[in-house]
Amino acid sequence: SLNALDGKATTNKNNSVNASGATGGRVALTGNSVQDNGDSNLAGTDGKGGVYTATARTGDAVVGKTAEVKASGTTNGGTIAVSAKEGKAISRGDLNASGGVNGGRISLVGKEARLNGPANVNGQTGKAGTVVVKGTDGNALINKKGNVTANGGQGGGYVLVSATDGKARVKGSVETTGRFVVQETKTPSEPEANAPQVSPEPDNTPSDNQDSANDKVTGQDKDKHDDNRNGDKVTGQDKKNDD
Repeated sequence: SLNALDGKATTNKNNSVNASGATGGRVALTGNSVQDNGDSNLAGTDGKGGVYTATARTGDAVVGKTAEVKASGTTNGGTIAVSAKEGKAISRGDLNASGGVNGGRISLVGKEARLNGPANVNGQTGKAGTVVVKGTDGNALINKKGNVTANGGQGGGYVLVSATDGKARVKGSVETTGRFVVQETKTPSEPEANAPQVSPEPDNTPSDNQDSANDKVTGQDKDKHDDNRNGDKVTGQDKKNDD
């Protein structure tokens, strides 16, 4: 593993790491930003592929175009994760997490995420794996040179291109025997801290006591009220006319 405690973790194209074995090993690159231009072999020669992580704390995490990350396995593919919490997650290299049985997982997650190279999670006799390209606060792109294969002998596979508050675009090729999802979401807006408070509208519905008070009539008003309540009764000349 390479951990730059207060700076950039960088490998050049002449650097190569071999962590292969019966079961693939682990390669971890961590720094304020990460630039990986070398090869990493984490293949499982008699089992599952290994785990590769490139993690940027404050800047970008980039797998360069000269880099090849191999986390394939004779059984299941391994895991390749490129992440940048505050920056961009980008791969221009060759990412392989395929499996002789089931495919593994490849993810690019950052404020913005871009796949500019191959990403392979095929499962030869089983199910394909997963590829995620996710922008948490911006665009998520599979560019023209991006090439995703997620095919399984028994189907499966999941490819997700997801952007929050940005654009999700696919300009390259995607092949999968499973699901392929492209989605854009918006962060819900929060009310302004200094926004004026709106008082509730007054309730003008009469209370029971008010209704009782309105029913009380006296004097001349009472006579009128009685006449109105007895409006169905007719007497005298009115009665004759009614007959």
